[in-house]
Amino acid sequence: MYLDDGITRDHLKGEYLYIRLDMQNNVVRSRLLHSASTYTTRVWLERVQVVGFRSKPSSATVKDVTSGGVTSLEFSYNSKLQLLTLRKTGVSMASEWEITISP
Repeated sequence: MYLDDGITRDHLKGEYLYIRLDMQNNVVRSRLLHSASTYTTRVWLERVQVVGFRSKPSSATVKDVTSGGVTSLEFSYNSKLQLLTLRKTGVSMASEWEITISP
């Protein structure tokens, strides 16, 4: 994912975020791929929707990789649609984080 301020041309000075998002073994990960970036943002991850999740999980947590802090997440599950919605993560898109979904 690419993120910049959407207004200025500061991306030419390296002020942008280039982020890799992936999910394996019930863990969603965010990793910053442009380590030289000085871009800061107040944008945060509001919601994650996982389609095809087969059963309601027992819990979900988010870990800020930088600080090591772990927080429980609010979530809802629609069994008919197999849709898991995780809300109010509180993590910045400018940080690396991991969301762990426990069966």
